[in-house]
Amino acid sequence: MQQTFPRALLSQVRRHFDRACLFLILITGWLLRVAAFSSVPGGIQHDEVTEALHGYEVLAGKFQLYFYASGGFKGREPLWAYLQAPLLYLFGINLWSLRFLAVAAGLLTVPLTYQVGRSLFNRRVGLLAAFAVSISFWPLVMSRLGLRGTLVPPLSALAIYLLWRVVRRPTRWYWVVAAGLVLSLSGYAYLGGWAAIGAVALFFGYLALWHRGLLRAKRSALLWYGVTAGLALLPLSMVFLTQPSARERVQQLAPLVEEATRGKAVPLGQNILMVLASFSGRGDQFGLYNIPNMPLLPLSLALLFYVGVGISCWRWRKPAYPLLLVWVVAGLLPAALSLGGPNNLRSVVSLPATYLLVALGATVLVELSARIRVPRVVPAVLVAGMLAWAAQSQITDFFLHWPANPDTRFFFRTTLAEAARAMPTDGRNCVSTPYPHDLSQWVTEYTQGRNPNDICWFRGTAAIVFPAGSGTARWYVPAGVSSDAALAAAESSEFLPVLGQLLGGGVTEQEAFFPDNTRAYRFYTTTDREELRARALTTMTETALAWSADAEGVRDPQPLGGPAHFDGGLTLLGARYLKPSAGCNCLETLLYWRVDVAHPEPVPFSLFLQLLDGQGSFLVGNDHLDYAVNSWQAGDVFVQYHRLALPAGIAPGQYYLQAGVYNWQTNVRWSLMQQGQVLGDRVVLPPVAVP
Repeated sequence: MQQTFPRALLSQVRRHFDRACLFLILITGWLLRVAAFSSVPGGIQHDEVTEALHGYEVLAGKFQLYFYASGGFKGREPLWAYLQAPLLYLFGINLWSLRFLAVAAGLLTVPLTYQVGRSLFNRRVGLLAAFAVSISFWPLVMSRLGLRGTLVPPLSALAIYLLWRVVRRPTRWYWVVAAGLVLSLSGYAYLGGWAAIGAVALFFGYLALWHRGLLRAKRSALLWYGVTAGLALLPLSMVFLTQPSARERVQQLAPLVEEATRGKAVPLGQNILMVLASFSGRGDQFGLYNIPNMPLLPLSLALLFYVGVGISCWRWRKPAYPLLLVWVVAGLLPAALSLGGPNNLRSVVSLPATYLLVALGATVLVELSARIRVPRVVPAVLVAGMLAWAAQSQITDFFLHWPANPDTRFFFRTTLAEAARAMPTDGRNCVSTPYPHDLSQWVTEYTQGRNPNDICWFRGTAAIVFPAGSGTARWYVPAGVSSDAALAAAESSEFLPVLGQLLGGGVTEQEAFFPDNTRAYRFYTTTDREELRARALTTMTETALAWSADAEGVRDPQPLGGPAHFDGGLTLLGARYLKPSAGCNCLETLLYWRVDVAHPEPVPFSLFLQLLDGQGSFLVGNDHLDYAVNSWQAGDVFVQYHRLALPAGIAPGQYYLQAGVYNWQTNVRWSLMQQGQVLGDRVVLPPVAVP
């Protein structure tokens, strides 16, 4: 009794010490994941809102195995939508409902990584790996993204832990079933989650080659494990087999594989090498998930990672070490087989394994020092210094450098979010944005809790709005901040010069900046929007509007004697023909519209302008709507720019323009009305001369 008591006491002290350390690590991880929650990153990314829209579909009773979105996207796995739906119901529209799952998944990854490290190796590996996950840039970023892929790290860690329990310990049937079900959940979470299933398959291959005795001893449990996972994955597998859109998505993500099957293997090989080198070389180039091109690991952790890889290769006959290696390799496959090189989201299956290898390398360094008679305190202090260095650099990168990066600001619409934060509640606020109908409204709604209908959303490169009423109005122009000049220009919010000139001298112009002196947005203010609106209307030059029952009558239309009223609640006031830009074989036109009826809900309306010849034959057209329908208030005036590229070889002469409104989903035009009578579905503008 006297001999066993001290050993039992020491074991109990170690157990309590481990729990205390893990608790402190969890507290650290939680604080880092919720600190500066609304400002890191500074806005939201459109995929986050699309994920939430699927959650709302679940709340509406639309239960699916695979969710589809508009815009040609091939679909999304269902697990996130079903887990997020109750959060949307409880929290409403805000950042917590958008990202709480990611925070929870990121925090849950910490103890699960500890448990895997402790089970495969020892408690020191588990604690060091948990600490690395709690403070490292990659896991922290994944905890701030409301995307389904962030569910994969805890699921893959739990799947590997349960697999190891099935393989190495006497296991009851319910552990076997649980292990199979958890493995299948990775596939239901994210397409890249199938890499966890690939890791398990590779590990079984390893056991079949070098540990057949273990396989034979566990054949019954492993058989039921495989059957459970296979049956659970069968419904989703049938979706991929039977639904072309889902299948196309898989094909879209692996074009390099298709090229390799046609004999062009060099691009695939180069991509694989780039992904493998991303631990210490050039990393993910997108500001969504990374500071562009920053390695996955800082130098100190990368050195420990390579030590861990080396020792795992050296000890390849012990199953725990190859399991860690195949976990990392399989987790990298979604990025390695896809275009674009390293991608921190696609590689997310390998996240827990990466930091387990870091912890393994650190532990091995301390253990090896004893064999060469170096005091353990020396490598222990060295490892502690490397971890402390990594912690401060990773935390600094996450809170300071990542949100300030131009690409991060671009993808998360930070400049728009900054403008929304500064908007007063009085007067009318107007925002120029490349996405007036959806994304920009979502950013404001989720980050600021503002009703998007209270803001005039328009695309300043093609339209400008003059709000109804009198008093103060403001126009905000968020800055384009991407480091890619072409991308920033393509999604610019800046006014088209001819539209910006309509503000004239009736506004004051100011700029707002981020703390690093980068421009966030420009805004214009008027205290008399009624006078400014009237001044803009004086720039119309073509007010002799007419109507024709059909296209053939455009040569001899009937005059309206005033503005053109459409039954859906819009009036065309007039037009202005612009002098074509230098080198442009085109017609450029401004159409002046007035809103008569508000539409509080988004409706698929569009405005068209068409060029016809003397016989009424269609030559060229242009249709779009750049003032969001749910922003309309009766009395608003908006001016929209149309550019018609003239057909090659068009003969000089007189041509005719017709304009109107239609529903682009049903392709039904609005009716042109006069004194309660339907005149047709088009307005005929004064003829134009083509030189």
